[in-house]
This record gives sequence, C-alpha cells and structure tokens, in this order.
Amino acid sequence: MLGVGLVVRRIFTYVAEEHWHSRRVAVWSLAFCLLMAYCSEEWFGVADITGAYFAGLILCNVTKARKFVAKKFTITSYMVFTPVFFAA
Repeated sequence: MLGVGLVVRRIFTYVAEEHWHSRRVAVWSLAFCLLMAYCSEEWFGVADITGAYFAGLILCNVTKARKFVAKKFTITSYMVFTPVFFAA
C-alpha cells in the first residue's frame, strides 16, 4: 500500500494541479478506487472495501481537488455504491 500510495501521489498531484476543475480527476479517482478494491479482493484475500478504503485515504490526503471529487461522488455514493455494498 505504501508503494502504491507514493506512486499514485505523484500521478494525482500532477493531474490535480493541471486539471483540478475537470471531470478527469473524479473519473481517475473512481477508477483507482475500483482497481484497489479488485486488487485487495483477488490478490490479498481481504474484503474489497478495504482496498477502496485505502484508495480513499490516499486520494484524500494527496490531491488538492479532494473537495471537487467528494462533491462529484456524493450523489453517486448514496444512490449506487452504498446499496450495492449493503446488498453484497
């Protein structure tokens, strides 16, 4: 997680500085969260929510665009991700 966090920090710092107001930051954040969830489930055998949690921690502490990303995911979270999580 530490290695991934350091690499992603550099990537998202650049993306957030250059494109902080575009949808790219939110889309790349979602893709990173889903990728981390998949990796934690398949490779490490822990719950997929653990990988998504760590991805959220990495992104929250790294990017200047965290408020923008949080605003974009609020409605999506309540309508899609939370029901799917509790149903699973």
